Amino acid sequence: HQDCSKRPHPITHSAAMMMIQQISALLVLFLLSSSSSFCHGLTIVITGTSQGIGLDAATRLINDGHTVIHANRNLERSQLAATAAGGGIPMECNLASLASIRTFASQLLQNNDIPPIDVLCCNAGIAPSTKDTTPLLSEDGWEECIATNHLGHFLLVNLLKDTLA
Repeated sequence: HQDCSKRPHPITHSAAMMMIQQISALLVLFLLSSSSSFCHGLTIVITGTSQGIGLDAATRLINDGHTVIHANRNLERSQLAATAAGGGIPMECNLASLASIRTFASQLLQNNDIPPIDVLCCNAGIAPSTKDTTPLLSEDGWEECIATNHLGHFLLVNLLKDTLA
């Protein structure tokens, strides 16, 4: 009989999904790096640019001459991200709110000052609290991590997929 207390904890589904999102963001960053001659000056929407890989990707892409739209859960976070990244367009897109996602997509599509979107990078993600005894729910009644990490991005992609350049 094996002592299970010394085994590493299994990875949770939410943690695995966050790792996949981060790997996807890194892949976008790699593909759009300045060494790639096939693209320059693209308009790129990145969810979750307020910290981590999203902020690093935004910074590098802006430095490489791309336009980055910072899509974060509130405008303040997006404005701070735009400042930290050295530019870009700050916008609010709370992925835990279906209404916020619809508003964001509508603003993107109706704003003539924003060039057509070339790339949508679904990077944002949250992990469940280890201190809460009951799951936190989104305003739409979904568990917060499922709403943010999965349903929010699913809706956003479906609202924008036909308009990607």
